[in-house]
Amino acid sequence: MCGRFMAAKPDPLTPIGSELAALAEAYDGPPFPVSGEVFPANMAAVLVGSESSGGKLFGGKPPGAGLSGGELVGGKAQRDRHANDEPFGDAPARGSSLAATAMFWGFPGFAAKKGQKPRPLINARAETAATLKTWRGALAGRRCLIPARGFFEWGPPGRGKRKYFFSLPGANLILMAGLWGEFEDGWPRRFSILTTAANDSMADIHDRMPVIVREPEIGSWLFGDYAAIFDRREVTLARSEAIGAIS
Repeated sequence: MCGRFMAAKPDPLTPIGSELAALAEAYDGPPFPVSGEVFPANMAAVLVGSESSGGKLFGGKPPGAGLSGGELVGGKAQRDRHANDEPFGDAPARGSSLAATAMFWGFPGFAAKKGQKPRPLINARAETAATLKTWRGALAGRRCLIPARGFFEWGPPGRGKRKYFFSLPGANLILMAGLWGEFEDGWPRRFSILTTAANDSMADIHDRMPVIVREPEIGSWLFGDYAAIFDRREVTLARSEAIGAIS
């Protein structure tokens, strides 16, 4: 699973970093962390597909334009009262750009007991997302990327539940596959992170891991045939024990 992650640093010298930097500068909604640890229900930066006349993966509309002012992906503003069961607007075309926007982490959840506050659904299992009402509409037409420096996981019982930080070797950015939706009844625009079976680089710590999207796979995940991306056996992760702040 993925229960916390480290926000990606805005970097105007890189395509994704420049989108994040522009979002942080221009966004006038609720505050969200542009660095540091992100917790469930926090607001965080999300990358979505956005139509672009230039046909470039990065470029075209300004940050968040694909999701601002009621204009959503495909230009159709709709709301589903419950689980966003049907595809939302038109799926973005291959060759569209990426736009950064901000969303809350976690789809609407359910209270375990009467009177308790519902807990947000922060993860979706890649193996069952296409068959479950909560996720299938978003998987069909509202896929996104969550940029991060890495994610955290806690060690299994018997190791004192140590906290580990996972990242891509030699990189300061990972892209996690996500799903997004827009909801009524007090649940604003939200995202969840897709998980898959853990590979050998972290299976001894936890049996699940986020679906990590590599740069050549961005177009396939957002705009095309994404099924092969769920198999992450070849995506080797680096790990370190998280003691104090991650520099």
